[in-house]
Amino acid sequence: MNIRYLPLVAMFGAIILLSMVTFGSGFNMKDLSQDSNGLATLEQKESSAVTEIPDNQPDISVAIKQKKKVTLIAVRNNAEEQIFGFMIKIVEGDIKFIKARSWDRDRIDQSTVMLKTNDEPITKGRSIIIILITDNQNSSYQWSTFDKNNNEIAKGNLVAASDIRIKPRLDELNFTINEYPMPDNASYPLFPVYDKKRNVIWISDSSKPRVWTFNLETKEFKVFEHEGETTSKIALDSKQGVWFIDSRSKSFGYIEPEKSSTKTFKPPIDGFLIAITIDFKDNVWMAILDQSKIVSFNPQTEQFQVFEPTTKESRPSALLIDRSGQVWFTEAGAAKLGKLDPTSGTITEYQPFDAKLVAPSSIIQDSNGGIWIGEHGGLNVTRFDPETLTFKRFLVPEKDALVLGMVEDRYGNIWYAQHETDYIAVLDPKTGETNEIRVPTGAPSVQWLTIDGQGNIWFTEPNNAKIGSITITEAPAK
Repeated sequence: MNIRYLPLVAMFGAIILLSMVTFGSGFNMKDLSQDSNGLATLEQKESSAVTEIPDNQPDISVAIKQKKKVTLIAVRNNAEEQIFGFMIKIVEGDIKFIKARSWDRDRIDQSTVMLKTNDEPITKGRSIIIILITDNQNSSYQWSTFDKNNNEIAKGNLVAASDIRIKPRLDELNFTINEYPMPDNASYPLFPVYDKKRNVIWISDSSKPRVWTFNLETKEFKVFEHEGETTSKIALDSKQGVWFIDSRSKSFGYIEPEKSSTKTFKPPIDGFLIAITIDFKDNVWMAILDQSKIVSFNPQTEQFQVFEPTTKESRPSALLIDRSGQVWFTEAGAAKLGKLDPTSGTITEYQPFDAKLVAPSSIIQDSNGGIWIGEHGGLNVTRFDPETLTFKRFLVPEKDALVLGMVEDRYGNIWYAQHETDYIAVLDPKTGETNEIRVPTGAPSVQWLTIDGQGNIWFTEPNNAKIGSITITEAPAK
């Protein structure tokens, strides 16, 4: 993580000094002692800062103290199991600087950093102190801790006391929709992805082998072409390269926008490519629907690995890399949810006890770690809890909706596309309440969604050759 303004050592010293001055008695740095391994012992009681501990993980506590753009975090281990890694994600904004003595830092994206020990782990009774600088004043964070095998031990959310907000009800939110026609009215815009670095929306175009960008500042489109026949799904790697799948030519590839260069590949399994995602090491993962295979591709070595779900005719249809690097997938044929450990190759499948998942075809992870499944052939969006291994269903208001793409907004609401209606739905998981927002141009055939850095929901209208956005604002208090 390069810092433009100060050398690393100088900045770290400046932050320590700043935190001693600005945090004051609320988090006194004199109460922290560093041992020879760089692990801090927290002698001050954590009640001096806001602490939120998940009910099912009382052995790991995380305290936070925040002053404008500087945040001090203390991770304390009260359990026997040692902590080897800590991941922190800012809900809105970018992480500009993070420091934890003797721990390495790996950036996952602009808002998420993984810390890993290069010396000793956090053992029972010890803490680690983390200093964080962001690009704006923000009081909401998500965190996870990991063991030596990179398995998640605990996770939770952090909110500074001074900025706690009551979550608004859906009827307390206003929604404003804007639509933007594609430059070519023969386009079939399908899959949108937000690019934080460039502040653009990438849009796959299944009418031709091309991908578009829509600049969020200038509202201008730009096109990038590649070899092949079409473009169905896209994904961004950590270097902001754009990967795509061409389901018609049964190939995939990437675009380097700044170089205006492309390259395509053929997977070792000949079949219908339906999903693509990128892991934290920039490996490319793809689902081959008709062959019931999952394929990973290492761009550095150009080597493939092929994985086969336990159930025959599983027909994997959607992919997700969770916060610990596990690969989740939906099984449209087997009506199940699967999890693949990329290290061991072990695959585990899950299924509700009461009823099968109906054509599960989309998947996301929420800010609390839950796995959401869109049932394209059913009447539900379903949440799976990886800790309790339980499913919870939420009824879709339109019986012919055909749920596809989903995103989570800044309030924790789940938005989902209704493929065969004129509406996009938003669900409050806490209350079970659902609202529907009508797309102005009729029969849009909205299938996939993304969310930008300002919290706006973006969608495509394949039937109308348009893209659109939904801006969310809180209604004034009455």
